[in-house]
Amino acid sequence: MMKKHTLAMGVTAVFIFAVTAYMKNRAYVSDDLLTANVEALARGEETTQEYIPDYKNKTDHKSHNETKIEYNPDGTIKYEREVTCHVYTTYCKSSSGNKCYPSLNGVVKSCD
Repeated sequence: MMKKHTLAMGVTAVFIFAVTAYMKNRAYVSDDLLTANVEALARGEETTQEYIPDYKNKTDHKSHNETKIEYNPDGTIKYEREVTCHVYTTYCKSSSGNKCYPSLNGVVKSCD
C-alpha cells in the first residue's frame, strides 16, 4: 500500500515539473518574440505591407528535454520516453540595408 502511494506521489511530482517547465518555456518564447518585434517597429521607419526596411528576419533556436508519459486506460504508465523539443523563433532584427518580412515571423515548436 505504501509503495503505491509513493509511486503516485512520484508520478504527480514529475507531471507537475513537466507542466511547469512547459509553461515557463512558452512564456519565455512569447516574450522574446514580442520584445524583438516591438524593437523592430519602435524606430518608426517607413514600412510597407511586404517588408520593413533596415531590418532582417532572424531566427533563434532553443531546445530542451521533456519526458513524455502515456497512460493505459486503468491509469498505469504504458511507457515513458525522453524527447528533445526544438523551438525556432523568427523576428525582425535591426540590420542596415536589409529587409524584414513580418509574414515570416513567428514561433515553430517540435513539441506541444
